[in-house]
Amino acid sequence: TRRVNAVICVSQHLREEFLAAVEMPPDHVHVVYNGVDHSRFHPRYRPEARQRAARLLGIEPPYILALASSEPRKNISTLIHAYAKLPADDVPRLVLAGAAGWGKGPLYDLVREAGIADRVRFTGYVPEAVLPDLYAGARCFVFPSLYEGFGLPVLEAMACSAPVVASNRSAIPEVAGDGALLVDGGNVVALAEGIYRVVSD
Repeated sequence: TRRVNAVICVSQHLREEFLAAVEMPPDHVHVVYNGVDHSRFHPRYRPEARQRAARLLGIEPPYILALASSEPRKNISTLIHAYAKLPADDVPRLVLAGAAGWGKGPLYDLVREAGIADRVRFTGYVPEAVLPDLYAGARCFVFPSLYEGFGLPVLEAMACSAPVVASNRSAIPEVAGDGALLVDGGNVVALAEGIYRVVSD
């Protein structure tokens, strides 16, 4: 940074963190937001998107979608506990995309311990070409991450017209604006209430 003329950060939140950590004139640090490829991420004709997702992944709507990761900051454990509080009769099943299959890893153990194994579907690897269909077919996309420098999945889901419930932490509110329902991602009850509000309204 001593040698460069400028630094680009992908969010104002990240810019502020950078300036707090590095001695650099603030007018040399700029925000240029990430974006999505709208030729891929766009509202789809839902029956067609559902058919593709069902054919390739065996997933039929309705469902709540999240991108699964065992990385702690992604906070999927809180989502699992929140989902377990929701009434099975009123709420679609939870699809955790990208996680290992059944019986593998800590997320599976959490789902089993929460008593919701029959309501949760792990997809395993999801091809990039199928992800927009998954977003488009979701009753709700949940992004409970506790820290993001940007939070691109929120933007991808919104571009596909998926209703979004997201954490109100780090750069996520900046990315989502008023286009998502923002809740305290670290609070199980708040997350559960946010999901229920979206899927029932």
